Amino acid sequence: MNRSIIYATVYTASLALLLAACTPGPQQAELEPVTPVTAPTPGAPASEAPSVTVIPDGVASGGAAPAPSPDPQGTISISADNATFVTSTSGEPNPVTVPAGSTFYLQLAFADPDGISSAQVQLRNSSNTGALPTGPFTILSNDCETAVKSAPTDLTCTVEVAVAPDAQDIQQPGETAYAFRPLVTDTAGNGGLAFSWAYLNVEPQ
Repeated sequence: MNRSIIYATVYTASLALLLAACTPGPQQAELEPVTPVTAPTPGAPASEAPSVTVIPDGVASGGAAPAPSPDPQGTISISADNATFVTSTSGEPNPVTVPAGSTFYLQLAFADPDGISSAQVQLRNSSNTGALPTGPFTILSNDCETAVKSAPTDLTCTVEVAVAPDAQDIQQPGETAYAFRPLVTDTAGNGGLAFSWAYLNVEPQ
């Protein structure tokens, strides 16, 4: 074989090997960032949102709602001379008698742990119903209004009431006396007409 042909063949093969070695291979694709995965709470479905427990105001965690405050407790009593007072907690009349044109006294004695914020006397007859003064009665003095300003937990106060000169005794079927009841509330808004009465008969002039 011709020596120049052999050299040409070897040269060509070497050049091919050299070019193959210098040619860069295919580039590796860039990796995308991996989104971190948070492990689910043991025992809960992966798709379930965490639960939230709402605790009512004033209730400690794991505790019960506080018991409602009681209504003010006490009595109303009546006196013709501001010395001897009588009352009735059964609804049966136990009246005091005074002449028309004179005065009598109503005393309230109440207690409440939240403090008493209001105390008044109401006339509770079918012909006359409402807070004093009403009907043939007017208020001459009332120290209950001053006493409740400090919201006392124990209250004793007196209302002096005048009877109109032309007042007549109660004249309603089934009613034998004027009936008075206390309306007392505390600072928590509890209260109402107490289960206590004071009764009055009037002697016309």
